[in-house]
Amino acid sequence: MVNFNLSFSCTFNFEPIFTSEKEVYAFDVYPEFTNTEGKKFFNDDVMYFMSISVKKKYLTDILNEIVKKSSFLREKKALCSFHIDRDMALITLTDPEIKNIIFAHEFIRLSISINLLHDNTNNPGSLAKGLSEKYPIWLNDFSANPASFSAIRNIKFELVNVSDGTFKEYGDSVMFFSLIENISRYSNNICIQGVDTFAQLRMLKHPHITHIKGSLFSDEKYNSLD
Repeated sequence: MVNFNLSFSCTFNFEPIFTSEKEVYAFDVYPEFTNTEGKKFFNDDVMYFMSISVKKKYLTDILNEIVKKSSFLREKKALCSFHIDRDMALITLTDPEIKNIIFAHEFIRLSISINLLHDNTNNPGSLAKGLSEKYPIWLNDFSANPASFSAIRNIKFELVNVSDGTFKEYGDSVMFFSLIENISRYSNNICIQGVDTFAQLRMLKHPHITHIKGSLFSDEKYNSLD
């Protein structure tokens, strides 16, 4: 547990991503923030109030948690991803300590949201493109909208996560598999998030759906990978 001096403590949870053959492929690392009264908070609600220095500490701590699991991850040949916002993206590109940790561990992946492409510069998406040129990156929240398609057309993503909201809205329609076909033109790895039932799992028999994640696999959480 990590204390960020914001009246919050943080626990890092490792949630598995499986291949379509139901083998462990990777782990998403999610922080769980708790205040002094024991109330839990959404990640974005807490990160919004973090200063740059606290965000660097957060990055150092989450990377150290991942590095502790190096033997397990290498034994399983599994990757490990975590989500970063705009400030954290800048830190990973410029801070020597953070860069060295990431470069030294080949299984670490950075996951970004579509809103990172909407930075306030004269060259929107330049930050995400800079990340993709230095590290393997994942798109965290692909949705059925023009911004998502523009992102995967213009930036190299090792893996595209289709958001659980998109899956719930379109998963049982013909449009969903057309969506998958279009994504596959730009990425060889497509993960469907929000797989909560065996019925949903059976729906996802498609050659371009390579990975799955959701509460159906909640018993597979690996909060201690020692």
